[in-house]
Amino acid sequence: MIEGRLQLGASLTMGEYILPRLLGPFSRDYPKISVSMKVMNTAQILDEVLGHQLNFGLVEAPIHHPDVHIEAILSDELKLIVPANHPLADMDVVTLEELLKYPFVLREQGSGTRRVMEEEFARCNMDCTSMKIVMELGSTGAIKSAVEAGLGVSILSQSSVKHEVTLGLLKVKQIENISFKRSFYAIYLSSTLLPISAVSFMTFLRQEDLSRFL
Repeated sequence: MIEGRLQLGASLTMGEYILPRLLGPFSRDYPKISVSMKVMNTAQILDEVLGHQLNFGLVEAPIHHPDVHIEAILSDELKLIVPANHPLADMDVVTLEELLKYPFVLREQGSGTRRVMEEEFARCNMDCTSMKIVMELGSTGAIKSAVEAGLGVSILSQSSVKHEVTLGLLKVKQIENISFKRSFYAIYLSSTLLPISAVSFMTFLRQEDLSRFL
């Protein structure tokens, strides 16, 4: 029986909405491994991995650093999130022209979610300075509350709004000709030997069909 403590950092969407659904099955497979998790944005996790404060991280955007090993472990997609009573809520597909009429509530610079959104808009030749950004918030939960309150629309992971959509508080919409598909990644220092607890978790992530837990 493998024993130990798993210490990892997870970006906000991963740490708040996805990992809790994975840690239950992992703990059933490895009951002697305890888990300690810090939830931060992608940039902060990279800093702590490079500074040897974390030996393992799960992030929402690819990291390009010569000292860091990166491995895609899970697919995800961002979508347009609007209040249930918003003018866009009943549209099957929202055009960029129509979308840019409305204010946005977004994650802060440095977050994986923000980076994926900006990169896809840039690919579509859209200048993000044309967006009416009224708030930048450091947590997905705060953004969801702001969108529910009618302060703006947002771009968030589908996985993070399942509860609110079920309750009829928010709606998930598709933007015409834009797809915010992404992967979640495991990162660690290339020069570091991971502890057995982290190796066991990586094995779990590689071998399981993680989509069935989400």
